[in-house]
Amino acid sequence: MIFILLIASTVANGILFTFAGGAVVLGLVFSLIGWPSSKPKDSGQLKKLYTFILLVCATLTMLVMFMALTFWSARISGTLAFTSPAEVELYISQAKKLVLFGAVQGVFSLLVFRYIMPLIAGELELSKKHIWMIASGVLLSLASGGAAWLSSV
Repeated sequence: MIFILLIASTVANGILFTFAGGAVVLGLVFSLIGWPSSKPKDSGQLKKLYTFILLVCATLTMLVMFMALTFWSARISGTLAFTSPAEVELYISQAKKLVLFGAVQGVFSLLVFRYIMPLIAGELELSKKHIWMIASGVLLSLASGGAAWLSSV
């Protein structure tokens, strides 16, 4: 049962990592397309250029941070799935890390996608499917890490 939870957590966080990486690449490409081709001639255009650069950098930085959290959750879940519970100290420390990364990923996802990104980039219009996928990565990380931790105690 724990093995299945750990593999499901690995897959869900791997999918989240892949889609966030695609969003970062697309964000870079479209920000370069939207980049003004000529040099700004007055201070109003320069201010708009700086605002554009700041918004793009802030958005992409938050997505890269989300990618890092999902990557480490997927990696720890995969490592934990194939680590023998006989190595108690390693197993418990990996399970604690997975619970910690799941909690941080949940709080970070809520803050970024619900509050910060709409202020920066406008309304995200996440469908229920998107929300459930993000929540599944968080919940599976917490559940599988907690189950592995409790089974080794």
